[in-house]
Amino acid sequence: MRKENLENMKCHPEQSEGSFNCNCHSEVITEESLKMYEDSSHAFRMTSVYQSGRSMVEMLGVLAIIGVLTIIGITGFRYALNKHYANQTVERLMRRAVVLAGQANFGQNPSLHEFDENDGEYPISRTLKSTSESFTMRVDNVPQEVCQQIVGMEWKLAKIIPENCSDETMEFMFLNDLTDCTECQPETFPCEDYGTECGKCSPVKGYTRNDDDCTDGNKRYCVMGKCEPCPAGQIVYNNICTSCASLDNVNTENCHQCVDESGKHTHFYMPGWSSTRCFKCSSTNGYSGNGGGAWTTLAECNLCENRCFIDNGRCIEPGKIYSNSDYTGYALDPNGDGHCKCAEGYYFSKDDKDHPTLCRTCEQMVNGVWTSAEVCHQCKDSNGKHTHFYTTASGHERCWNCEDTGHSATYTTTLEECNLCENRCFRQDQNRCGIPGVNHSHLNMIGYVRDDATGLCVPES
Repeated sequence: MRKENLENMKCHPEQSEGSFNCNCHSEVITEESLKMYEDSSHAFRMTSVYQSGRSMVEMLGVLAIIGVLTIIGITGFRYALNKHYANQTVERLMRRAVVLAGQANFGQNPSLHEFDENDGEYPISRTLKSTSESFTMRVDNVPQEVCQQIVGMEWKLAKIIPENCSDETMEFMFLNDLTDCTECQPETFPCEDYGTECGKCSPVKGYTRNDDDCTDGNKRYCVMGKCEPCPAGQIVYNNICTSCASLDNVNTENCHQCVDESGKHTHFYMPGWSSTRCFKCSSTNGYSGNGGGAWTTLAECNLCENRCFIDNGRCIEPGKIYSNSDYTGYALDPNGDGHCKCAEGYYFSKDDKDHPTLCRTCEQMVNGVWTSAEVCHQCKDSNGKHTHFYTTASGHERCWNCEDTGHSATYTTTLEECNLCENRCFRQDQNRCGIPGVNHSHLNMIGYVRDDATGLCVPES
């Protein structure tokens, strides 16, 4: 209050009973009173200034409260979300358990093929572990928080493995009658009571009996703890039962299990460069008939009644033409041990002295082929005259066509052999058989003629 205003204040006795009262004996406020009033007024104004804002401690306290409330909200949301996922997983398992229990009660093979593995947040495998008393389903990629929620439900219909949620893969074991299984243990159903064909018993994980345990040999399906074979005419190929009739030139270990209704083999093995191949007995696939690392053994070839074995290590069907080999000159030898014989009009011969035996006609025996003298002498024309002769030099025992003009003159033979060919004569100085007037390699027959009486070569007169 200003000084001049204080000085002008008058005391009015008539106001003494109201809200304002003062000393009526003082007309003027003293200087000392005025100074005291001004000091107190300044202190009041300063206090009002400080009380108009918020301190730093107060602000930090507010922020801390907001943070705590946020954390509580997020935690609650996560808890609710995990609870939802746990309830969803249990509901999905229960739907499947009802179906599997019904299948078990009706003696059907347990199957989850009507369910989608990914119809929920976490995949439920279609692969089952089953016995005559129980079945077990597997759920993958379950977070630990969701696992703990499921375990906390105290779900009595299922035995949860593992109960400590130490693995993202959870297994749920049910009894076939869907009664209380919380105390179920693998020991409750010993392996020896139901056989071990479909897998092994584990004291921790329980049964491991499922189709994947039945891929040995020809057994594929695990039914009530027993491995069942594939249907007749099928074998395990690529982990499924596959018709043998559709398998040709494939890599499989079950080749010998392909048999027909009478038990006869329909396939045989053929080792290749990088893998063993299985061919149908009726196959005309190139690798089953010619080279390229497709040789096999006589024992394998004998599995097929329609095939025979030739000395080049090939198992062929006689009379067939393969991708780049003609086997029309071969025939089954009913009196042999599975080897092929040459068809009528064909004879055994070789491309060289070490090459396996081939079947050729006499017309195909040109420029000297390795064969026996007996075979060579069978080559005759329609008039019964010989068309071939035999050279006897060591390492060069070959059959030559009488018309050959190549290296035939370079190999030693006999007068008797040379006389089989009416167009040739024998040079005694060389022990070789040449065509008069022809310059053979290493033997010049220019200027020679044949002496028809002896078959010898004589100079022209």
